Amino acid sequence: MKRILLAFIFITMVHHITMAQCNGYTTLGNGHSHSLALRADGTLWAWGDNSYGKLGDGTTVNKTIPTQIGTGTDTWKAIAGAAHFSIAIKSDGTLWAWGNNSYSQLGDGTTVSKNTPTLIDGGSWRAISPGSQHCFAIKADSTLWAWGQNSFDGILGVGTSANKTTPTQIGTDNTWKVVIAGNSRSFGIKSNGTLWGWGSWYTSTPTQIGTDTWKTIAQSNSSVVGIKSDGTLWSWGSNFSGILGLGEASSSYESYVPRQIGADSWKAVACGENHCLAIKSDGTLWGWGYNNDYRLGYETSFNNQHAPVQIGTAQWKAIHIGLGSAHNLGIQQDGSLWAWGNNYYGQAGNGTSFNGLTSPTLIHTPVYSNSLAASSSSHTITGNPMYAIFSSGCNPIAAVQQPADTYNGVTGAVTAKVWVEPTAPANYVKRHYEITPAADMTTASAWVTLYFTQEEFDEFNNVNTTKLPTNATDNAGKANLLIEKRDGESTNNTGLPDTYTGDIETINPNDADIVWNAAASRWEVTFEVTGFSGFFVKTQADVLPVTFGDISAIVRGGTLFVNFTSLAEENNDRFIIEASADGKDFTAIGTLKSTAKEGNSDIAIQYSFSLNANSLGIASMVGFGLFALLCFAARRNRGIFAVAALICAASFISCNRNVEELNVNSGENVYIRIAQVDKDGTKTYSKVVKAVKE
Repeated sequence: MKRILLAFIFITMVHHITMAQCNGYTTLGNGHSHSLALRADGTLWAWGDNSYGKLGDGTTVNKTIPTQIGTGTDTWKAIAGAAHFSIAIKSDGTLWAWGNNSYSQLGDGTTVSKNTPTLIDGGSWRAISPGSQHCFAIKADSTLWAWGQNSFDGILGVGTSANKTTPTQIGTDNTWKVVIAGNSRSFGIKSNGTLWGWGSWYTSTPTQIGTDTWKTIAQSNSSVVGIKSDGTLWSWGSNFSGILGLGEASSSYESYVPRQIGADSWKAVACGENHCLAIKSDGTLWGWGYNNDYRLGYETSFNNQHAPVQIGTAQWKAIHIGLGSAHNLGIQQDGSLWAWGNNYYGQAGNGTSFNGLTSPTLIHTPVYSNSLAASSSSHTITGNPMYAIFSSGCNPIAAVQQPADTYNGVTGAVTAKVWVEPTAPANYVKRHYEITPAADMTTASAWVTLYFTQEEFDEFNNVNTTKLPTNATDNAGKANLLIEKRDGESTNNTGLPDTYTGDIETINPNDADIVWNAAASRWEVTFEVTGFSGFFVKTQADVLPVTFGDISAIVRGGTLFVNFTSLAEENNDRFIIEASADGKDFTAIGTLKSTAKEGNSDIAIQYSFSLNANSLGIASMVGFGLFALLCFAARRNRGIFAVAALICAASFISCNRNVEELNVNSGENVYIRIAQVDKDGTKTYSKVVKAVKE
């Protein structure tokens, strides 16, 4: 009992010590029994097991709290831990390693272990992934390299079984974006999203796996879990302790082709020793597989899970598990660092070294001010952030989130700037942003969060007809909110709209991602973006005839269900439901007449549409291809807003053999939008939503 009490006192003390700092952790890279992390200032921190000097502090003494490695003048952009060594890339692109070197896994041409970061190569590197006794890395030119032990079925992918003492190029391809090392097999993702594997199960050189496109891959012992480009989650391999997440309990069950886990959309996945964790698109954390040492975050150890189960209710932005590790690190929405699972060596970082933190435990809270950053504030994060809150001092500017190891993610420093005009520019909120990564500015993808005060929205509403939210429950205002993205950088560093010369794109964020943060008294607007640039909040310049509320689309048993709400209607005639396979080229699949009296309503009206068809025939309409589906209106019972849909037959007519049909039961995406047509024929559009497959 005394030990538990002392541990609690020490944890509380650590918490208060770290509360004095607003500088948060942005990137995680724990190994088997030690942890590595980068802070927003680019400094490197390590804790846990220090055998072979793998923490890099010049000793072999374990550390139970985060310890800075090197000096504040050293800044880093990528880190990764293995069983007994560590590897990292500095902000200048140079490659460094330390720890056990018995098989030349450090890559310095020797077998001598190192207890401080040692320069391996002075070139320009962008990504790293260590295995048990070997390592992979991708250079800035997108070539793939390997070194270390090579005795497991050609695990290095160089076509031989000989060990390599220094980085050796794998093939000649220069389109690699992601590499994920395993104990006996490894995977890579190319710039076109295709997946490649080598080692056991495959060959001694990279071999393409299927034709689907992927964002990221995670490995656990003899199983693999990955996220495809459409956000769906898939697994294959052996099923020890239910790690495939398919609901099958038998450890003898195996699947050697990818099978989908549920029908949800996911942002990130990480796997360790026979368990996996993943973050859904709504930010919730889920886990499955082996639960020894409480690695799933449950207080009951050995309670294995055979399908994903939710872990608490917090919003998570990043997770990481080392290869073969039983401890986990995560970052929550406020930038705080958490750990759980095995803690025998102090790898959790909370000042203790007993076995098993039963649930996510707070390690560090960066204390950001509730006041937003002042005009002309700027912050550059030198690392490759998994999740970072950019700030001026401790006043937030914006936030950027990306899953680790995504093939089109951010791969280096990112700069966030904010301007606040004395008065709002015409049709824009006066607080506006520019967010620019140093690399792949036009192609990098991530989730961006912008911050605003209610007063800034109120000032906009005072001079614009279409309103932004006036309070936390103003759903109509959320539906009106749009993001205007202007490519490039401001030509005179004022950030004003006319100073951007690139393309202009309008983004309609999901209403659920427009959140009033009551604790901080601010609006937080989150959206996914490819290509970084200037960002402005606006609404439609004119009052729309229809204000859309929630829109949902579900594919269930071969039937597409679309449900939506109109919050207000003016002079409205009908709605046209449109579908797409790529979210860009849409085709009408049905029509619903307005049920508002004479097309006018100031109260919410619900509409439903369904189509029972194995193939919607959604295509990018090439040549003279024609898609025709005729449906009739759903009628609302006045007073109780009950909706009944009349579902009609659909026919597909095409005179072009190149038109591709989209089967709703396949792994392909189905995107839906609603076209509203008023009585004079003018057409406006809702936001685009992706159908959820159940």
